[in-house]
Amino acid sequence: MFQCLNVFAYRELIWHKAWADFQSSAARTYLGVLWWVLDPLINMAVYYLVFGVFMGQRQEGFVPFLLVGIVMWRFFESGMKQGSRAILSSSGLVTQVAFHKVVFTFSSMLTQTIQMFFSLIPLALILIIYGVHPSPQLALFPVVLFVELLLIMGLAMPMAALLPLAPDLGNLQDNFLRLLFYFSGIFYTIAHVPANIQPFFWLNPMAWIIHAQRQCLLDGETPDFKVLGLIVCLSLCGIYLGAWITWKLDQIYGKRMV
Repeated sequence: MFQCLNVFAYRELIWHKAWADFQSSAARTYLGVLWWVLDPLINMAVYYLVFGVFMGQRQEGFVPFLLVGIVMWRFFESGMKQGSRAILSSSGLVTQVAFHKVVFTFSSMLTQTIQMFFSLIPLALILIIYGVHPSPQLALFPVVLFVELLLIMGLAMPMAALLPLAPDLGNLQDNFLRLLFYFSGIFYTIAHVPANIQPFFWLNPMAWIIHAQRQCLLDGETPDFKVLGLIVCLSLCGIYLGAWITWKLDQIYGKRMV
């Protein structure tokens, strides 16, 4: 039943490919890994200028509030885009090497996770500069981060399995991500949204994850683990579904991606 998830035998291959992709990505820019540190700060400056200055959304602690949302969203967005295209973008290896193709998706997720840790450096600095004092709930930050990783995998793996056969799904995904971005509360508090439409925002799992990270880092509050537990359960279902589809289509990939 769980043969489609039997990737443990490929753990070394997953790690080596993820590390090679990480090094290759860092080598493509002059700044290398420093770019992953600067990127969230540049995004924060842009959104602060647009929403904080021009649209008057500034509030006390708006900069750390904004940066938490940006870092969490960038991890989700890059993980979705790279993870869902992991098999499609590895067509050369897919058609030449015989192993479970879900390896490509797992290695892509690992690469994105490594890159994301560089984004935590400016986040930590901003929290220190703005005098945000750590609370016991800070220990829950990696837990919520792991929930986000499971969510990314649960959504990206089925897409990765289907994109080699239907590449147009990638365009639909990009537009869907754009919609989720505005429904995630990155640069505003969802509590300030009219009450009659708030339920639509809370249908977005990223809205819950960003809110939970702000509770851990900024508010010293314990997140709602009932909701996070539901996200975990649905994500695990998505991971299994993606692995099963990939396993079933394994022989077809070689024929369609030549």
